[in-house]
Amino acid sequence: KTQMGQWIYKNAADYGWSLSFPKGYEDVTGYRWECWHFRYIGKNACLFQQKWFGGIQQFMLEFIDCWKNTN
Repeated sequence: KTQMGQWIYKNAADYGWSLSFPKGYEDVTGYRWECWHFRYIGKNACLFQQKWFGGIQQFMLEFIDCWKNTN
């Protein structure tokens, strides 16, 4: 809720950072919400994640894993 916290949530993807364990997705990620846990995945991956997976890193990672295992 801090000014800096709000800034990171709004701008992290512009710098290639993605929130690993978002609030409300504990059943998807298997982890409790961690407001501080960002992972660097790069700008292009952040754009891809936002466009196709609603910004949810876990959905993108599962898709990529499934796709790699079918080729």
